[in-house]
Amino acid sequence: GEKVTVTDYLMENTGLPKENVLKFNMESGSWVALRPSGTEPKFKIYFSCVDKSMQKSEEKCQRIKTEILTKLITNN
Repeated sequence: GEKVTVTDYLMENTGLPKENVLKFNMESGSWVALRPSGTEPKFKIYFSCVDKSMQKSEEKCQRIKTEILTKLITNN
């Protein structure tokens, strides 16, 4: 339900080193970053969630994590 913008760390000038990372930034300040592992044939997902309390932030991260993993597993 939030507006999301994407930062591609290979293509954009972020002021950081060029890396194979996609970062999905939500209007609330929460974000999800995806990058391939440098040592294994898999990719890694990082989450940071912002809400009114620590408990709400943790609940929000769990909802986002579940939604993303469901979409990746079911390919929807």
